[in-house]
Amino acid sequence: MERAAKRWKKPLQGYLKIITDAAFYDESKQGATSCVMRDHSGAFYATQAKWYDKGFDACSMEALACKDSLIFASQLGVQNVAVETDCLQLVQLWNKRDSQRSIIDSTLKEIAELSLAFQSFTLSFVSRICNKVAHSLAKEVSASHRSETWHVTPTCMYDQIVFEASAE
Repeated sequence: MERAAKRWKKPLQGYLKIITDAAFYDESKQGATSCVMRDHSGAFYATQAKWYDKGFDACSMEALACKDSLIFASQLGVQNVAVETDCLQLVQLWNKRDSQRSIIDSTLKEIAELSLAFQSFTLSFVSRICNKVAHSLAKEVSASHRSETWHVTPTCMYDQIVFEASAE
């Protein structure tokens, strides 16, 4: 297993990097997913966050974040995606999806099916340091504010996005 990146890195030319994250509240079994899409120059492309009234655990929410990001990318007509998550368990289960059974197996199958819509798709693990923006955005939705999509840089995340893009 490759070591997780310790800082945000730009994707290759022609790719969109999609950083996903999830928030899970164990007491209520509720949570949220988010994704941030950025191009090869590090520029903001689009982002979304979604609230879920029911979730099983943190890993299942992270898997839903990945699935949601692929649906969103497909709707935007994106062709080449590099998806990153800070959930090592999700990436390990993804890499062994043909030889394991887990609570997220059905979601992994959905991710595999959705990935076929892209010319290129990768899923990899990154340190939480690399997905601060997605982590923060997952907290922007709630039971009363269920979904949010941004096609311009969210004001609350502008400084972090610019800092990460310039840090490389």
